[in-house]
Amino acid sequence: AGTVAAKAAKPRRACTASVCVVRFSSGGEASDISSIELSPTLRFAACGRSDGAIDLCHVSREALLESRFQAPLPATPPVTRSSLFGHSGPVYSSSFSKDNNFLLSAGQDGMVRLWSVRHAAALVAYRAHGHPVFHVAFSPHNSQFLTGGYDGALRIFTTERRATLRVLAGHPSEINHATF
Repeated sequence: AGTVAAKAAKPRRACTASVCVVRFSSGGEASDISSIELSPTLRFAACGRSDGAIDLCHVSREALLESRFQAPLPATPPVTRSSLFGHSGPVYSSSFSKDNNFLLSAGQDGMVRLWSVRHAAALVAYRAHGHPVFHVAFSPHNSQFLTGGYDGALRIFTTERRATLRVLAGHPSEINHATF
């Protein structure tokens, strides 16, 4: 008679997944928000508004946990907000750098702006499109970014200068999304 070797059962890990929902609104009206982007570390959110402003929200993990378990009111609010002003129309897209130090924003006014997250201040305005810019995305190494918009062209920029590095033309209509 043969013998049967039993495999040792692997211990199952407990599920560590969780969900946290934070409601972002501007002035009490969610319809005022035209775009939302979360930072790679989920510590920041950029809420583009239809009036051209951006609400830069800093999410405090500790305060969220305190409020989640219904502790007495946390010492700091779970979300603090500062407003960035610079676009003259709706902000359609934003992109955080991988290190969370910078934010790019794109809007109906045809502008792309580079912001300092730490100082909540504008650093550079890129005016290469001349038409609404629907999407902006940082490269994985943070030194370049691309834009796409109404004119059907992708433009590649470097954060070190204002001029376009390369224009990739040929799309028959607008570009709504692009990524590296």
